Amino acid sequence: MDEQIKNIIINSLKGLEIRNIILFGSRARGDFNDNSDYDILVILADDLERKRIVEIKSLIRKRLADVNIAADILIGSDSYINNEKNQIGSIFRYAFEEGKIL
Repeated sequence: MDEQIKNIIINSLKGLEIRNIILFGSRARGDFNDNSDYDILVILADDLERKRIVEIKSLIRKRLADVNIAADILIGSDSYINNEKNQIGSIFRYAFEEGKIL
């Protein structure tokens, strides 16, 4: 399943440089149930406009839903996420602490 998710994301981001794709939350920790979705952080090399990020997230969610995978997608640039990941309470911090790279 993880490989399928990774491939869908990569195919949705053609033309953009992906630094990392991280699965985090209950699916990464192993304490998920049948109703758990996938929490995914996509780290890109470059900043994108907010509108473009929304479009990409929508595309990825749709493609994942087409294969019955429910997911919450976070997308950010390497520089932005590196600035945020050490902040207490930051979702990015949790992604790095408990996540696994796809």
